[in-house]
Amino acid sequence: MKYTQKILLLVLVLFLLAPVSKIKTSTTVLGALTNDATATTAATASPEAELQPSPTPPPTIINPINLTVSPINLNLETDPGKPVSSSIRVFNNNTETEYLEIELAKFRADRSGSQPVIEHFETTDAYQHWMQFSENSFKVKPGEWKTVDVTFSPPREAALGYYYAVIVKRQQEVQAEATTVVTAAPAILVLANVYSPNAVQELQLAQLSVGKKMYEYLPVAFEVTVENTGNIHTSPLGNIFIDSASEKDVAVLSINKGNGLILPGTERSYPVKWDDGFPSYVPILEDGQEKKDAEGNTLYKLEWDLSKITHIRIGKYTAHLLLVYDNGERDVPIESEISFWVIPWKILLAGAVIIILIVLGIFLPLLAVWKKIRRKKTK
Repeated sequence: MKYTQKILLLVLVLFLLAPVSKIKTSTTVLGALTNDATATTAATASPEAELQPSPTPPPTIINPINLTVSPINLNLETDPGKPVSSSIRVFNNNTETEYLEIELAKFRADRSGSQPVIEHFETTDAYQHWMQFSENSFKVKPGEWKTVDVTFSPPREAALGYYYAVIVKRQQEVQAEATTVVTAAPAILVLANVYSPNAVQELQLAQLSVGKKMYEYLPVAFEVTVENTGNIHTSPLGNIFIDSASEKDVAVLSINKGNGLILPGTERSYPVKWDDGFPSYVPILEDGQEKKDAEGNTLYKLEWDLSKITHIRIGKYTAHLLLVYDNGERDVPIESEISFWVIPWKILLAGAVIIILIVLGIFLPLLAVWKKIRRKKTK
């Protein structure tokens, strides 16, 4: 009986262990089939697919983007239906390879006319499709330049000006832990002009103003505001000639040295300063930057530069404005003038006090002598 129980117990143990072994074997076979299937797929792939590396996303770079782009502004001019090409360059100032892409947008001028406002295209902006690049995404190694060709292809019905912003940015957002690091991307402004017989290049002087009618010391701040009343971007150039009551051309100030353009239907202000005087106020510098107050205004200090001692400014001055722009046929002048005073009253007051003291210093002793002489005569 005992042997019978042992035999039954052994049979029961074998019966329980049998399914476990079967499951392990099936798992091993399933793994082998999977490997075979993968190998077969690789073997039947085309040679071209073997040569192409698998796409890898650009690495995450924590450092802020640091690029130099050239040129800052790109001017393209062509006839309707005729493509025109140029190129832009990007330099990587970072220590890591940058994976970049180009985003195309449009721009307009802000209220001052001097700063661009970049905007996304509307669906109705057909000209967004007229600009092409040799590469829309690329990588730039540290300390290297990358050149990208730009082609503007206007259709035959195109005319006048089209204004693009070519934004060079990273291919993916920079993320550190759970925080997204927002980095500024440089933009190149492209001003494309399609020649048209209907083009009107016309500028008008909106305002010539001076900061104050009377200054104690230089600088004197002028603001020249010019309006583009035409339908194509145009650039004015010129000077302000300053005359005193006794001398012509005491100073000649340049306007729009950077050849800043004015977009159609906008105004642009050109600030000009006359600071060649003794003494004069100069900006306070802090770490090489102009120091500002709480409202963002530049802080100044009075500087007594003895090398300019012959440039004392006093009296009435007249500023004559002469601007010139090209209307497509000839140079058109714009003229105006404005007057102001420079009265260094503290210097004048100090001078008057000194003169009075000198006069008194001479007169009082003489008066005392005269009184003595008079007394002697009366005796």
